[in-house]
Amino acid sequence: MQNEALIILNEFEKRAKNITVIKSKKNKAVWQIRTNEGFFYLKKVPTEESFLCFILAAWNHLLGQGIGMPVPVSTPDGREYVIKNGGKYILMTAVTGRTPKFLTTKDRCEVIRFLASFHLASKKFHPPLQCRVHSQMGTLPDIYNKKHKELLALQKRTKKSRSPLSQKLLAHAPHFIHSIERASLILTESNYDKVCKSSEYRVLAHRDFVPHNIKRSANGELYVIDTDLLTFNLPCQDIRKLITNLLKNQNTLNRQMIITMLKSYHKVSKLNMPLLKILQAELEFPYLFCSLTSDYIHKATDAREDRYIQRLNAILQYEKKKKYLLRDFAEIIQHF
Repeated sequence: MQNEALIILNEFEKRAKNITVIKSKKNKAVWQIRTNEGFFYLKKVPTEESFLCFILAAWNHLLGQGIGMPVPVSTPDGREYVIKNGGKYILMTAVTGRTPKFLTTKDRCEVIRFLASFHLASKKFHPPLQCRVHSQMGTLPDIYNKKHKELLALQKRTKKSRSPLSQKLLAHAPHFIHSIERASLILTESNYDKVCKSSEYRVLAHRDFVPHNIKRSANGELYVIDTDLLTFNLPCQDIRKLITNLLKNQNTLNRQMIITMLKSYHKVSKLNMPLLKILQAELEFPYLFCSLTSDYIHKATDAREDRYIQRLNAILQYEKKKKYLLRDFAEIIQHF
């Protein structure tokens, strides 16, 4: 793995004093590079080259708008990425700092305002003509329908098994099927298709705007890392991911804090009724349960059955918190 990184670093004319493998999976990898110039990260990405052009153009646009992010490094001959032996590689500056603890209202509101600034800055982005546009606008109905069919099929499959996991999945599947149906209904009420046809609501979505990807530098500025998944979408995707992460990992979050966070976002980038209804649908949709069942069906992980049960138990605990905190979401919406 280090030899692979050294070959790519030569293209950037960087001499490494130390190379640490952070992650290595099939066609993806991350290395931390220490040089005389400081620290860098080298990423091997599975993204198609036509999409990579879009992502790097969007990334540079956000940097130009003042959003705190790592800076992509070009080769001496001006290439923004290197292709070698079928792999695509990006080199970027390392962002140093600590992850905000999100334990205070101030921290949460500051980070969600940062997310709002990220989205607001992205509205001015127009991809170069030679780039293939990466967009997830308008895809939610298909996602909801696909997962609904998968859970119905799972019900039939688990009826034939007597394993503890199958019985537990069978017992809880009706609740999550109903959750998808509720989410689909709310999505229809939001005029989702009409919203997606309007460029007014389109932003660059980070797709993983969660605590471990946020850094606060020594001078107090916020940065977001892992920016190589950028796509056009509604802002609801990133907001939902952040709120879901906080609900899952913090016991102190309550409904008033969610209202405060959404108001903080709204002060920077407006949230109107259609967007709030789409956010409601996204929070209602059981992404965590669907992810578990998809892994189970397709055996995406080699986890033992007891690990799946542990994961399912954690999801059920999260669902209890979500039901309590997000009940009467229509009431939350009235605050805007």
